[in-house]
Amino acid sequence: MPDSSRPPSYGDPLGGHHQGYPVPEAGGGYRGGMRGGGLTPRRVLKILQRKWQPILLVVALGAVGTLFYFMLTTRIYQATSMIEIRLRTPRIMAQSVHEDIGLIQPWEEFNTRLQKLRGSSMRQHFVAQYREMYPEATETDALLEDLFASRAEVRHMRNTNIIVLSAEHPEPELAARVANAYAMGAEFQSVSENRDLSNDAVAWLQEQAEVQRELVAEADARLVAYRAENQIDSLEAERKSAEASILSLNQLSVDLESQMVMLRDVAAMLEAAKEDPQQFTSLPEDIPGRRAISDALLRLDEVTAHRDGLLEKYTQQHPEVLLNSAAVERETERFLQSVERTQRAVAASIDLKVNQIESLRQKLEIQRTRAADLEMEIVKRNSEYNALARERDARERAYTGILRRIEEARLAADEKTFSVRVLERATTPERPIRPSARKVFALGLLLSMMAGFAVGLVTDRFDDRVMSVADIEAGLRLHVLGVVPRVPDAERKDLALASLNASALGQILDVFATIRSRLNSPQMAQTSKVILMASAAPEEGKTTCSSNFAIICARSKEKTLLVDFDLRPRQKTQIYADAVAKYKEKGTNHSLLHILADGDPGRFADLPVPGPCENLDIITSQASETHSPAVIIGGRSVRDFIDWARNHYDRIILDVASLGVSDDAFTLSGIADCVVIVCQPNRIRLRAMRHALQQFGNVGANVAGLIVNGEFQQGNFADHFLPLQQALHLPNRSTAM
Repeated sequence: MPDSSRPPSYGDPLGGHHQGYPVPEAGGGYRGGMRGGGLTPRRVLKILQRKWQPILLVVALGAVGTLFYFMLTTRIYQATSMIEIRLRTPRIMAQSVHEDIGLIQPWEEFNTRLQKLRGSSMRQHFVAQYREMYPEATETDALLEDLFASRAEVRHMRNTNIIVLSAEHPEPELAARVANAYAMGAEFQSVSENRDLSNDAVAWLQEQAEVQRELVAEADARLVAYRAENQIDSLEAERKSAEASILSLNQLSVDLESQMVMLRDVAAMLEAAKEDPQQFTSLPEDIPGRRAISDALLRLDEVTAHRDGLLEKYTQQHPEVLLNSAAVERETERFLQSVERTQRAVAASIDLKVNQIESLRQKLEIQRTRAADLEMEIVKRNSEYNALARERDARERAYTGILRRIEEARLAADEKTFSVRVLERATTPERPIRPSARKVFALGLLLSMMAGFAVGLVTDRFDDRVMSVADIEAGLRLHVLGVVPRVPDAERKDLALASLNASALGQILDVFATIRSRLNSPQMAQTSKVILMASAAPEEGKTTCSSNFAIICARSKEKTLLVDFDLRPRQKTQIYADAVAKYKEKGTNHSLLHILADGDPGRFADLPVPGPCENLDIITSQASETHSPAVIIGGRSVRDFIDWARNHYDRIILDVASLGVSDDAFTLSGIADCVVIVCQPNRIRLRAMRHALQQFGNVGANVAGLIVNGEFQQGNFADHFLPLQQALHLPNRSTAM
């Protein structure tokens, strides 16, 4: 028997990795929200299943409200007219003299015109055109200005120069009038603005012409004054004189250089003649001593020729030969003396030429420096003069151009820098643009559905009912041992014995076989011999689940005892009808209640009655007016009975009264190995389940898990969602016991 002093256990009944689950807090609450999980498809489907009635009600109310809104909303009519804006660069302003600012780009100009159509100045043109077009109109200026500000709209058609002017009003004829007056006002505004621009251009050109005339006169005066002050003509004459001097000196220098070269050649020739008089040639005419040298050379040649003739006849020692040889020597000496005198004269001439050339070079350098200085000064003054001349010419051209454009501006006073042309006039609209039935009802339906879903979500958030396995796992943090499917239109007795018939109700057999396997897992085998079947409320299928689980254990060769521990006076169900009949045959004091009241353990063996299958015994009780079930269940005899059952059976299943009827389950849970809670979705509430778990925790009970007896009741709205469940691959639990 489990120790009642141990803390409550909410372990993993599936035999997997252990996970601790929170103990219920004081007051029956749990840490965490009532319902977990986000808005997944499964979550949305569950909300629709549970809250379809309030959702449908909100959607219906929304549809009615949308209908009333559509019927009561004022009809708005829209009339539209179209205009075209054409841009052209103005001829006058494009050639302005001073380019202080860049020209406006076409797209900037277009956007500027577009904004002017929305401006306050356009409002005056609109009112004026409206009065001119519709003189019979009774609308005040204030009303027209209000219509322009609140009812008219300007819209640019993309990638075009077309502007759509629209007006909205409950009166279709007034909307058309406003749109047409807007278009004509835009056209009149363009004409007025073009005229003002032309007049402004002519006035501006006249001002610029006067300014330019004064600038031209000033430039002329500066040119005359500059030329007079700087004497540019005198400098030019001096420069030409210096250039002539340079040419003359250059020529003299060249002549002296040629003469010096000639004298040096003569000096060289004279030096060569001293070595060999026969190498001497004639000298230039202007060489001093030229004739003396020639005469000496002639005499030398004659004496030498006479000696050479004597040598042909005589020897060197012949007196005549010797005499002529002496004459040759004397003539040679005279020749050399003449050459030396000429050499000295030539050398003196060379020195003179050198000095003259050096003097000419110095004079030439002076003249060149003077000419260069004059050239630089002339260039500088001419540059300044030319700058003044160019400035004067520019001003002259500007002045002439302005005079020409004044004449052009006077001839083109009506030139249009832009034009507005009405392309299409507005007509009286026949159909309103608002409200749109399609949009209103579509939006109303959408908002109604969103509001309905929000209501369903909020109410579902605070709904305390257990609707599904997910609610149990999220709200109670307990593992579900199994989910018993619902079998529609089946008798309760047939459901209680469903595990006997594998062919007809095979799903139920599989579920309880799985529950048995989980309770026999190594982690729970030691604490699942005596199992207390409890439920938080009556009619949740606790008895049928106890019966089927007992049958499964018995068919698994376990000697099983199913005990009906509901000792209160009640009409016994058909499940235990046979056992009750057998007890009645033995006497009115032969039942579990009576024998426990007697407190005689020896009579326990007389209580079991054979069940519907082998290895299964059943113990039930008859009502008694003399014995109190609360006193008996809390007594020693119950513990003795459980000990007796442990010694004689492999599995003991205690079917106790629901917690909503009595607290017997809490008393018996202290002596049972574990507690299995049976709950039926859509019947039990989380608060009741939490309270039950709190009480089980207070007595130290071991809650092994829950058996969910079907998720939906027969005829539930969820049956309509089965195709959607299958499409989302959600488990189908549309049948319950």
